[in-house]
Amino acid sequence: MGSPPARSPAEGGTVSRRRPAFVSLIAILAATVCWPTACDERGRARPGAADAESIRIALVGQTRQSPAWPVLQAAAKKFSNSSVRIDVEAMAPESASPEEQERMLRQIANQPFQAVCVVPVDPLAMRAAVRDLVQRGKRIVTIGRDVPDSNRQAYCGPSQFELGAAAVRACTTALMGRSKSIILLHAGTEEGVYALRYVGFKRSLPMLRDAQLLRELDCGGNSLEAQRLVRAESHRYPRVGCWVMLDDWALRTASENERILPLGCGIVLCNGSPKYFARLRDGQILAMIAYDFRRAVDEALFAAMRVGDMAGKPEDGSFDCRVEIITIRELHAYEERWRQWQGEFGPTTAAASSQSATSSRPEEERAERP
Repeated sequence: MGSPPARSPAEGGTVSRRRPAFVSLIAILAATVCWPTACDERGRARPGAADAESIRIALVGQTRQSPAWPVLQAAAKKFSNSSVRIDVEAMAPESASPEEQERMLRQIANQPFQAVCVVPVDPLAMRAAVRDLVQRGKRIVTIGRDVPDSNRQAYCGPSQFELGAAAVRACTTALMGRSKSIILLHAGTEEGVYALRYVGFKRSLPMLRDAQLLRELDCGGNSLEAQRLVRAESHRYPRVGCWVMLDDWALRTASENERILPLGCGIVLCNGSPKYFARLRDGQILAMIAYDFRRAVDEALFAAMRVGDMAGKPEDGSFDCRVEIITIRELHAYEERWRQWQGEFGPTTAAASSQSATSSRPEEERAERP
């Protein structure tokens, strides 16, 4: 297998700055309490920190309808409660629309936030809005998917190359007892996040010595086009061993009980959302490529807090989360982790939390803000 390509921030890659795996959430919160005493999260003195004012951070999700929304609310609440100098406000649009999220980012540009952490709906669509926020002096941290060529200061999430490579490893199990044939659904090979996933998949593919890549389909990141391609090609190749989908484009607009592939044909999906747990449980999805979303959010908030160097471009505080392969064997434990992350905000579900206000702070506090 070839070595991964060089991944500069301009290419949608990351500069990894790993912490030991045993660092727990308790240690994270303890580090945050250290803020008023002029320390960083590792207890080191920070120049000029004693004079630092309170930091307001906007934590922007994809939509309030997402299972990730209560996780963002929980993170905002814990970081805000950890220090009087830190105020994190969680917000998200009503629907997972690139246009709505971009509109929200442009509104933030005129509000007194020093930093913005964002989970992009569409990385390429966010580029101009993120670049504008950076030009206005705000520190930008992307979560889960990077925004290439945006001058953001940090990225916290999985290596996109590793997501593609992990999809190949997942195929070794997914193809057991099946035809050794694969159809790949991707979103282009030229730039950005999904190109890195594509490269990771193609460079790792030789490890599947007996497998055959029958087709490569480019949906351009468009959900309707992805569904059209999947339906057309699944009729032509109904007995293919599995489909590898480098994101959930073909599933985004499908109803919960709607099958998009023939019976017996499964999916390796580069997306770990709880929206697809039922499909994994009933065999439509054979494996999900996931990562620790809560850890990525925590690391992003830490990176956003390092605003003391705003006079120049701050040190890149990017963090690569470990990529995980979730099959039916790992589903119960992974499902339980999501329940814990969501439950930290209180006894709520993603659907119920979508009825709440966009901020994790009480309504009376929000009313006092400009």
